Amino acid sequence: MRSITVRASEAKVTCVKINEDGDLLFTSGSDDLVSVWRLSNGDRLGTYHLVHQHEYDWNIEQLRESLTRAHRVVSHLDVNRKSTELAVCRFDTVVIYDVCSGRLLNVLNEGSKVECVEWNRNPLKQDMLLVGIKPMGGECAVPMFKVYKCDDLDDPNRLQGSRHWDPVCEIKNFDGMPTICGWGPYDKFVIGGTDSGKLYKWDLNGKAIDMKQAHTGAITCISFNKDRSIFVTTSLDRSAKIWNTTDFSIINTILADRPLHACSLNPLFDEEDQTKRKTTIILSGGQEASEVTTSAADAGMFEILLVDAITGEEENRITAHYSPTLCLYYHPNGKIIATGAYEGNSKVIFLN
Repeated sequence: MRSITVRASEAKVTCVKINEDGDLLFTSGSDDLVSVWRLSNGDRLGTYHLVHQHEYDWNIEQLRESLTRAHRVVSHLDVNRKSTELAVCRFDTVVIYDVCSGRLLNVLNEGSKVECVEWNRNPLKQDMLLVGIKPMGGECAVPMFKVYKCDDLDDPNRLQGSRHWDPVCEIKNFDGMPTICGWGPYDKFVIGGTDSGKLYKWDLNGKAIDMKQAHTGAITCISFNKDRSIFVTTSLDRSAKIWNTTDFSIINTILADRPLHACSLNPLFDEEDQTKRKTTIILSGGQEASEVTTSAADAGMFEILLVDAITGEEENRITAHYSPTLCLYYHPNGKIIATGAYEGNSKVIFLN
């Protein structure tokens, strides 16, 4: 087993994603730093700034100094399947970038903190975004999930910010604050989780389809298999649960010895060839951030857990960071994982 370590943030790493082709790693941090790296060797290929520098008279450093720390936090990101556009949750906005040039394409202002974002899964036309929004005393008076749609996605002048993203659905009928969100199979419905531990399913008209009290603590992460028929959730209640997307039935419950922050389901879970199928889930967590400096890494339970999704048995533990691992992501080949931790490092781990 070998690994590559990159300094993804001067604060904590909030999200890591590997693109569909498996050659790029995207990371974000709570210090406003969003970067793209070459996965194979850890070279930084670029950084996505708050604004495109050539559009303004002031430079990026001056702009950063003019913002409060809270307004610089990047909480989540998602890259589309063609690796052409990147959606980033920058405090109270969703910012869409061109991946190759780093140019800012669109800014969706919400007026309150945007917690999560995901592109729709249609490989032929990714023209919708699902976002979760927390009220922070701004324009958004209530927590909500919102679906945006772009009718001119292939506008030849998209680099000039000419496209329009319109909200087509606002969902407010739920309990708690949004923490995670995701699209169901064929983009027919959306799934949202909250800090109250409840899991919801809505159609694209905002009508509630199903609701479960999934956990007793806040839901912290969600991860789907390839066809989105199965997904995994983790929670601060020290459990991970595997769900059937169609009827919200529980397939398995995995109990851990720590609060869980992140999970990722092996992409080879759906392989028809039994010799290639991998039913592993990776889980991570650890003690509260306020206690990180008072204990050793082994006492903080910072290891990454590899658990069999079917039997619930622990297969292995990987020591990767000296602080809580806040985000995880499986490579499409199922043999590499990307991690991000509270200390600001991100790792690419090549499994044996």
